[in-house]
Amino acid sequence: MEVDESHKLFTPDNVSIDFDAATREDAIREAGRLLTNIDSADASYTSAMIRNCEELGPYIVLLPGLALPHAACDNGVKRAGVAAVKLKRSINFGHEENDPVELVIAVASPDSKAHLSLMADLSKLLMDQNSLKALKQANTKDNFLKALNEGGESGK
Repeated sequence: MEVDESHKLFTPDNVSIDFDAATREDAIREAGRLLTNIDSADASYTSAMIRNCEELGPYIVLLPGLALPHAACDNGVKRAGVAAVKLKRSINFGHEENDPVELVIAVASPDSKAHLSLMADLSKLLMDQNSLKALKQANTKDNFLKALNEGGESGK
């Protein structure tokens, strides 16, 4: 999978909009379901992402409103991939400063090189406040993908 432009990482197949999650585990499960559907990981990877959050706490909530669940590559990763879940309602992941979470982006990487590449591409997009705001406000897959394209191409 090419990982040189973050906006090309997302397609309608790995984006879920207005997902109704009651808990952080529900949100991570949905992201894992998308990774499984695009054949980036198997179901054991979803369990590993949830287990990481349970054992290590809400370290995955990197920015206000944004969580990036992931797990080690030996937990069922098949190939590099990402999945985005825009939540219907914000939920608490347990992070004192960055809760509540509105957007969950799961990352699956088969090795450390792919992981670093995916994270570099995502960080370019997510550090752009205008792009991040547009992603959080998207109410359709088309709007979400448009926000990614505009953020990825214009570098606002």
